[in-house]
Amino acid sequence: EKHREKAVKTHHTVLRLTTTPVKSCRALKRLYLTSRDYDKVYHVCAVLRYLKQSDAEDDKILSQLRPRLKELANRAMTDQHWENVILHHQARTAVNPVIVFLRRRMPDVFAQNVEELGVKKKDAIDVAQSQLFFVNMFKYVTRVLNVGDFALYRAPAGVTGLRIVNTSPLSLVAGEDMFRDRPKKETFFALARELSLARPEFILPATLGAEDFQAVFSAAVSFINPVYAHEGNTELIERWRRKMAKHLTEDQLTALRAIVSGYLQEKHVTGMADWLEGVEFTTARAGLALAGDLDLVMGLLQSAPGRRGYSGQPAACRE
Repeated sequence: EKHREKAVKTHHTVLRLTTTPVKSCRALKRLYLTSRDYDKVYHVCAVLRYLKQSDAEDDKILSQLRPRLKELANRAMTDQHWENVILHHQARTAVNPVIVFLRRRMPDVFAQNVEELGVKKKDAIDVAQSQLFFVNMFKYVTRVLNVGDFALYRAPAGVTGLRIVNTSPLSLVAGEDMFRDRPKKETFFALARELSLARPEFILPATLGAEDFQAVFSAAVSFINPVYAHEGNTELIERWRRKMAKHLTEDQLTALRAIVSGYLQEKHVTGMADWLEGVEFTTARAGLALAGDLDLVMGLLQSAPGRRGYSGQPAACRE
């Protein structure tokens, strides 16, 4: 059993590094068959088919296991599942505690309102009472991702897509295209990608945008290490530093010092571009988990533009 677990970890490491994944995919399929982990067997075979490398046995496994797949999840995602399955390794760094601290200790500094997006109070949707198809999908995805309470709004005419807003509770603004007839799995994918950004370690980069988030993070580090080589716009960093200083008590500064020291003491301080890319990869994984259809998800990723300037989609497809 220990040798099998070690082999599985080794092949997963290889998959992160190689440009020729077929050999390791086949090895993982054999290992998962031995342990009778048929859910993972199915997904490995689906990857082989997508790569156009499936053989007769793979196709047979897919046809036999597909009818047994549950279309809907009956349990909410736990933190352990998020950490072990969904969270990408590039987004699993000491950056996260810094962001969680800022989000929880200084909520007023980063608070937004939906009116900034042209949304009015009358655009709010009564989630509990609505029976709209999209609203039911929204309720299901928020429940499975376990992201807490959300307010839901219709976006102004002409606006498309989904946008999370850092209100209290968090809000999701949905464009008119989301209320049209569309495949259920496609809706699951779109909702899961956006709603997974509600995680406390992701909410600030999701709602501030790349440039402001970089400035906020650099400002936080500067309170502890003024000579730190900051990334980003110097004027913007100083502007955010002044805003944050008004809300930073001595006790909070002590707590922030410990958290930022952990970030600076990492063997290799994470580049923010790599971390943001890891966030994008994580949201794609969340979308796949809810949609449960690799071919559909790959097609959606390939046709979608990069979001908020964080990452191009070819890399997201590979991950």
